[in-house]
Amino acid sequence: MTQFLSTLTVTTTMADFYYEDCISLTRRFGTPQNFRMIDSHHTLAIRTQEGAMGMDIGEMKQRLDHPSNVLHVFPTSEFFHADLAFRPPHHILQRLLELYKYNDRCHFSERRRFDELPELRDVTYTLEICPNFKKDIYLKHPVTGNIEVHQHPYGDLPHFRLRTAHPAMVAKHVADHVLEAGRADFDLDIAYTIHAFCNAMKWPRQAQSAQDSLHGSTIPPSPKRTAPQDTNDHDLPVKRSRKSVAALTRPAPMDCPSHVPIPHTRKRKTSPEADSAMPSPAKRVRGTRAIGVDPRLPSVAGDKEMRVGPPCKRQRPPRVAKTLAVARMAMVH
Repeated sequence: MTQFLSTLTVTTTMADFYYEDCISLTRRFGTPQNFRMIDSHHTLAIRTQEGAMGMDIGEMKQRLDHPSNVLHVFPTSEFFHADLAFRPPHHILQRLLELYKYNDRCHFSERRRFDELPELRDVTYTLEICPNFKKDIYLKHPVTGNIEVHQHPYGDLPHFRLRTAHPAMVAKHVADHVLEAGRADFDLDIAYTIHAFCNAMKWPRQAQSAQDSLHGSTIPPSPKRTAPQDTNDHDLPVKRSRKSVAALTRPAPMDCPSHVPIPHTRKRKTSPEADSAMPSPAKRVRGTRAIGVDPRLPSVAGDKEMRVGPPCKRQRPPRVAKTLAVARMAMVH
């Protein structure tokens, strides 16, 4: 009787230590594959989980292949689509939520890392299955090697231990499972609460990212800016100064003689030489014809000479030709 109880105790204890590589969807158990719970396509989770777990900026990208983020499983497709997922106990999920809230409100230097909490070690898990998943699940005993089959609705599954995965990473994966299952009360699940809290975090913080950019930048200065120049070298090209758009559009001061405000009405342009060398033409008497004629020609107005000012700079060639023709005809007659 004592030997039977001892054997039953050992069997029960060993049965509690099933690992993730003891699960298969067929009777064949091959070499398990590595499944990353947080992968490179989880861009938001990489950023927010990093801040919630107390990591440094950019550390999560370097830990994607870390053993704490890896499950060693056979049916990788079912875990990839979150049809199967391991759930940590409720008190572990509650402790993770407290850690994330603390890291969100405390100073950057006072944050606590997820892998430094002893209560998050040696955790047992339960296997959660989506309602629409009805395949047979085969379990291989870790000691005896006996294979057991579990069918839907899987009411007799044992507890599991994970080889290397950390509960913080597992909590992220089980949150994906909660969303994939599509239950009506998914928002009441603590795994989804943790997921929603992490997604709402602002990380990296603006003050910290600005400080890192000032003190931790490793980008070398541009060689164009730091290239030494010989001041005695006269062959260097002279760069033109670039005028900004504001300088080009800024109105000129009224007291500056070199700038004249532009009127709203358009006027005929005149050359500076005409303004400085010639006076403006005299106003013509009403009733007379203002024709720009050659001063060498005789007047055609009789006793009253037609007072014509200096020839305009801009003359219409057809009009001048007509005037000359009329003058020649008058001389002939």
